[in-house]
Amino acid sequence: MQRQDIRHALTHFDSAINICPNFSEAYNQRALAHYLLDEFPEAIADAEKALALMPIHFGAWAGMGHCHTSLGDAGEAVRCYEKALQINPHLQRIRDAIAELRPTAAD
Repeated sequence: MQRQDIRHALTHFDSAINICPNFSEAYNQRALAHYLLDEFPEAIADAEKALALMPIHFGAWAGMGHCHTSLGDAGEAVRCYEKALQINPHLQRIRDAIAELRPTAAD
């Protein structure tokens, strides 16, 4: 990931998941890689796997919020961002994103 070779990084995350399928951070990092490649449905699926293993992973919640924002689903983005804030209330950028999205989010 640091070398910006995201496709190659995906192969390493796949290997980590194959070796240890209960390692939530491997799913979260693969979700981040998919997000960076604009592969939002794949990123959401991996974030959901990370959250199934570790429901308090605020980074996975925030990442899912970013994906839903990119897909134009403000309501779902706000829901995910609020989950992230419940876990870590010090995420000012997430708080700012909620304030920006809330007016366009469907109730």
